[in-house]
Amino acid sequence: DRCHHCSDCQACTLKMDHHCPWVNNCVGFRNYKYFYLLLVYGSITEILCISLVLASLLNRSYDGFKAWDYIGMVCIGFVGIVTFGTIGLLVYHTSMLVVNQTTIEHLKALPTSTYSVGCFGNVQQVLGKSAWMWPFPCIYGVSEEDWDGIHWDHPDSRPKPEGHELQEVQIQMHSSPNPNNGQSHSTPEPLGFSGIQGSNGSSHEVNGSGLKTMV
Repeated sequence: DRCHHCSDCQACTLKMDHHCPWVNNCVGFRNYKYFYLLLVYGSITEILCISLVLASLLNRSYDGFKAWDYIGMVCIGFVGIVTFGTIGLLVYHTSMLVVNQTTIEHLKALPTSTYSVGCFGNVQQVLGKSAWMWPFPCIYGVSEEDWDGIHWDHPDSRPKPEGHELQEVQIQMHSSPNPNNGQSHSTPEPLGFSGIQGSNGSSHEVNGSGLKTMV
């Protein structure tokens, strides 16, 4: 349901959010973190740029406007417009991030609880399991088995496959420690028997040790 075909890229994208003309690519499951961090660091850089230029203009002694003053004001105006748009996108995508919703799903007016697994779990799906890796533009922790771009429920809430508990019990029995020497031992498998039909109508049975028994 969250995979969509992009007419611009001519490809299907998992958890497609939108096609971004600024990066000339679709934003989806595998690169949404990069796009989000681009907005974060872009907003910080733009705010820093405006602050430095504004501080430079205010802290100088004026004896008339010079070329640098006009350049500084134009720079502040242009970067301010870009900053306004970047911060607006950052606020919007942050609101989508915490509820695990894409732009396409928001435009379709889907309930925010459709794919949500809790605020922290939603952030983990995009930025990674480890909070220490969130500020870094790396895919580590995002495309693991728990968050594969196909299953959107929380891994802890998924039912275990049939026979999973029985397999765990068998594994514990095979690897149970030996009370005599404290070492692990494996439960021997029962010897299998197979019947072989002879050419004269008699049958033979072959046991696990390779012995034949006439019947």
